[in-house]
Amino acid sequence: EEFVHRADLAGELNCSLRTVDATLNELQVEIEKGSTSMKIDFVNGQTMQLTGKDDAFLKRLLHHFYLQDDMIRFFLGAISKKISAKTFVDEQYMSRATFFRKLKQLNQWLAKYELAFNLRTLELQGDERHIRQFYFTTLLEITGKITWPFPFDREKIEHRLDAIVRGLSLQL
Repeated sequence: EEFVHRADLAGELNCSLRTVDATLNELQVEIEKGSTSMKIDFVNGQTMQLTGKDDAFLKRLLHHFYLQDDMIRFFLGAISKKISAKTFVDEQYMSRATFFRKLKQLNQWLAKYELAFNLRTLELQGDERHIRQFYFTTLLEITGKITWPFPFDREKIEHRLDAIVRGLSLQL
């Protein structure tokens, strides 16, 4: 439960102070609606602190915000329904400049996995192992580990994976 400055948030999230303020207001509303003792305490106009941290509530909230993100929605829509960039921009009332700015950020994020998103084919490009790791990591992050997205026992898989990693001395 540390102190955070608005300007630091804007820098870390690569957004404006206006976006930080709007998001904080939305977050405050969600906290007030959710049955939690968590709250954002403003020390002064620039510094805040999250108190009464509630991990379960934070996971639900993170999942909620992930699904509101433009590029997460575009990416999930593109890979599942093959929605084109033009259709997405039109449906979301987003400017093409904003879309391509955000697409650049998406590709920078994908580059960490040694992947790229092909806008023409609406496919991830890269080594299959990297694509599989990306999907696994992304599904867990986006779902916030709230729901297991596969039709088989998660604990059994985690146990077997741990045994394989230990047995082969892998560093993941």
